[in-house]
Amino acid sequence: MRSGQPRDSETLVAKRDRTTIALAVSRTVQTIVVLVLLAQAGAKLGFGTQPLPQVDPLAMHSVDGTLAADVDPAASWLPLMATTLIGLALCTPVVDRPSRPYRLGLLLGASYWLGVTAIYALAMSDMRSGGFTPGDRGCMYDGCWPAGIQQALLVVPVVPTVVAMVVMASVFAKRHWLLRALVPPAMFAASTTVQALVWEPLVVPLLESTP
Repeated sequence: MRSGQPRDSETLVAKRDRTTIALAVSRTVQTIVVLVLLAQAGAKLGFGTQPLPQVDPLAMHSVDGTLAADVDPAASWLPLMATTLIGLALCTPVVDRPSRPYRLGLLLGASYWLGVTAIYALAMSDMRSGGFTPGDRGCMYDGCWPAGIQQALLVVPVVPTVVAMVVMASVFAKRHWLLRALVPPAMFAASTTVQALVWEPLVVPLLESTP
């Protein structure tokens, strides 16, 4: 019996080592997938790929001397929602432990996604106002209204979602990992639904109005 104990302990150590390596590999893969998905989600949000009526601020696109909102035929909810919801859910490691590294997943994911979205939103606002084209493309109004405010309103669902991620990583850090994984995607889905419902009756008249 004694002679078998060293072999048993070696076997246990080997199993623990294999488990540790497998977890490290899975977390690395998960991190890479999250970075890719949230980068795509931030780009789609920042560029305004939602199928919502949007205004082009250039005078050449005006109708009867006014700006009119129109929906891009190529816009779709599916790619945006799929990449965003999956990316947000994967920010939480599948381990029910409240230690600091597991909190950082949500916090870093929130910061990264918010930063990427802001960069693309600013870039799209600049593109719509002719900032990347030499010369004056002729905006309808001063300051290329409503390019800036429109891009800001398109990315509004990011704000409550980021707040939910921070809350889950701090106040509810000791809760089951499944709760932390599901609340941010649910918040984004709810915020996007509200955005879609109020966009045409409330937002479009603002965008089509004079500054």
